[in-house]
Amino acid sequence: TWLDLDLSLDISPVSLSQAKIVVAAGRGMGDADGFALAEKLAQAMEAIIAGSRGAYDEGWIAEEQIVGVGGELIRPDLYIACGISGDIYHTFGLQNPKFVVAINSDPDAPIMQIANVAVLGDAPQVVSAMLDQLVG
Repeated sequence: TWLDLDLSLDISPVSLSQAKIVVAAGRGMGDADGFALAEKLAQAMEAIIAGSRGAYDEGWIAEEQIVGVGGELIRPDLYIACGISGDIYHTFGLQNPKFVVAINSDPDAPIMQIANVAVLGDAPQVVSAMLDQLVG
């Protein structure tokens, strides 16, 4: 009968260091509302949300969500950097990710140089457009 079923599931959250898909955002998202767009993108992609030291300094993420020096070292299959400049302190945390997408308005931002795909544009606008395509 249905009463005999073992309905226990392991739904413990994946740690940032073990995540396969990471959406990270930084000050380039503008404000807390902009950062919330990155969080929505992470949810839509079943990804883990993370950020730069700048996002932490703004109060948008917790300390355990920082990627880089003083934060987590990660090796995701897909890393989407939204409004993150990608200074050496941040990129140190990227331990050979398989594929990097960088969204930034500065073509000379360090993150754009290491990206497999570099999207030049206003990060909140680009993320909003991505969400429109993903969730309608």
